[in-house]
Amino acid sequence: MYSERRIIVPTPEFYVLYNGTKAFPEKLEYRLSDSFAQSADGEVALELKVAVYNVNRGHNEDTVKRSENLDGYITLITKAREYEQSGMKKSNAVGMAIKYCVKAGVLVDYLNRHASEVLNMLIQEWKIEDAKAVWQKEAEARGEARGVARGKARANRKWKAVVAKKDAALTKKDVLITEMKAEKETELAEKETELAEKDALIVELLAKLKEKEK
Repeated sequence: MYSERRIIVPTPEFYVLYNGTKAFPEKLEYRLSDSFAQSADGEVALELKVAVYNVNRGHNEDTVKRSENLDGYITLITKAREYEQSGMKKSNAVGMAIKYCVKAGVLVDYLNRHASEVLNMLIQEWKIEDAKAVWQKEAEARGEARGVARGKARANRKWKAVVAKKDAALTKKDVLITEMKAEKETELAEKETELAEKDALIVELLAKLKEKEK
């Protein structure tokens, strides 16, 4: 806290890997300052440079092949697009791409464990609001199947309990953070008080020395 010595940290480097469908160069550099309003003197007080690499097949393949996981992911995406372009629905195309990769020995362990999650991730955008709505509808449907009013009430209670549990966990986390901040502030205040007392003692001793010198 009181050290005046400069701490040396690793030099940060920022990258984006692009695998979209639009035409994109091999490499591009984005600068945060491109989004700044023009300053009066033209000076930039804060800058961030991000290197963007096109990792689609046929682009920066030396870079892609350095990572087996990245290379496998690009293979999966490439095959899914090929199947979709042949006329398949997106969900079917992704499913066929997953089967192709497993058969070809690409990302086998991961896809065997998480094939359904990968399929859902690639065919639709996940939103918490939509997920909550679906969960609510599913809970209501299960409740109706088990017995109309009683089933609905049970499903609603279960849903509310899940939400309450998550809210309680978030509240507990916020309380913990607040307590930690308070402890740090108390420690800092105590340190400041100690320093003030030491400064006062030094002043008092200096005054006594001056009186002796007289």
